[in-house]
Amino acid sequence: MRSSRRSTTSTTATRSLDETDRAIVRELAADPRASYAEMGRSVGLSEASIRARVLRMIDEESVVVTGRVDPRSLGIGVVAIAFVRCGGRSHETAGKIGKLREAVYVVATAGRVDMIVEVRCRDAEHLLFTLEEIRQIDGVSAVESCTILVYLKQDWSRVGLETDGGPTPPQSAVESVGAMQPSTDLDAVDRTLIAALVADGRSTFAELGPLVDLSPAAVRARVLRLLDEGAVTIQTHTAPEAMGIGGYAEVGLVVEGPATLSGEALAEFAETTLVAVVTGRYQVLAEIWWYTAEDLVDIMDRIRALPGVSRAETFVNLTFEKSDYSGGFVGLEGNS
Repeated sequence: MRSSRRSTTSTTATRSLDETDRAIVRELAADPRASYAEMGRSVGLSEASIRARVLRMIDEESVVVTGRVDPRSLGIGVVAIAFVRCGGRSHETAGKIGKLREAVYVVATAGRVDMIVEVRCRDAEHLLFTLEEIRQIDGVSAVESCTILVYLKQDWSRVGLETDGGPTPPQSAVESVGAMQPSTDLDAVDRTLIAALVADGRSTFAELGPLVDLSPAAVRARVLRLLDEGAVTIQTHTAPEAMGIGGYAEVGLVVEGPATLSGEALAEFAETTLVAVVTGRYQVLAEIWWYTAEDLVDIMDRIRALPGVSRAETFVNLTFEKSDYSGGFVGLEGNS
């Protein structure tokens, strides 16, 4: 469920990061749009050195800075998660799925399914067509899907920070940007800016200006309004190696009673990065991070103990086969 500024599949190995790299990653996690000068002052390096390290880590996919969008903010578009079973070699199958523009994120998993794919489409008909395309790919044996209705949390800022297994501190993104506020009062300029920020969350106001024929000052005002309204939120995603964690996993919950209540309780976990209410096999879908196998067992025990949760299924992420939102949100552009 991450994204990249470039069209890539995960063929580039993540280089080992030193303590300075990790300090920079922590700065990016705290403020994804921080300037190189600001980060340089915090870390103690020159602006040029910070820039070189950040661009290198982005190029290696150790770090990705992207805009996250709540479909309700646009009034259009469908985001769905496809759970794919493979009949052949999953890496080869993932490569074929990754060629679909609508498939923005592809990860091989351990669990009931072999692969999880995030797809972004214009509408329900486009989604149906895309899922049929995936089913027809050689190597795919079965496909299930969940459609995202509401994001309750989108926050990667605490990945790799020490946690005592308690709730997220009050000033976390659960309150500030996790529960996004939908707004459909967006014009064509807003939509273009959102698409650009989805592709590259660190795009400067000067870089965005020519896309909408506005001055950097006018673009700055627009972007800050979109961020303040929650139409888009900028997040820093890190590879497990970048923050010294064990990895990520997706969790699907079957709940009894209001799905939102269970989802909100899960969003309070410091180890959750994304929580959404969905339709389909599950009612709540989440992404979690963990340090060790023992930590993962503890997290899942706490999840199963949440009120309303009758079943929890876990899919441990193995390899990220594709992470590319560079085409923006398909629904924004009105074409496939």
